[in-house]
Amino acid sequence: MRNFARYEDLLDYCTVTTDRLSSAMFGENGYVEGLIALDGAKPVGYALFYPCFASFRGERGMYLEDIYSVAASLAGICGISVPCGETEDALPIGVQIMGRHFDEKTMLRVAKAVEDGQRS
Repeated sequence: MRNFARYEDLLDYCTVTTDRLSSAMFGENGYVEGLIALDGAKPVGYALFYPCFASFRGERGMYLEDIYSVAASLAGICGISVPCGETEDALPIGVQIMGRHFDEKTMLRVAKAVEDGQRS
């Protein structure tokens, strides 16, 4: 996490401790879940997610930290994640859309089309 914060030039704001993260994930009232991506035995990425509520839609959801957009950031391209339904167990499903350099307008139009398609 500190490496990511350093990359984003946000290290001054990264105040998480092992104890706080452990409590949020594994404590009695833990509410955060996580995944770790490995390359062999070496950790190369992570994702933290937790339940939320979308007040504008009146629906429960799952907030996924934006770690999946890191690939887009590192490549210097735009990226967005769009919710697109639920599994039979009511778990959220999303799609990640990436665009060309400096082409946020097209990427946002595609994201809107995905969202609109989910409503019809």
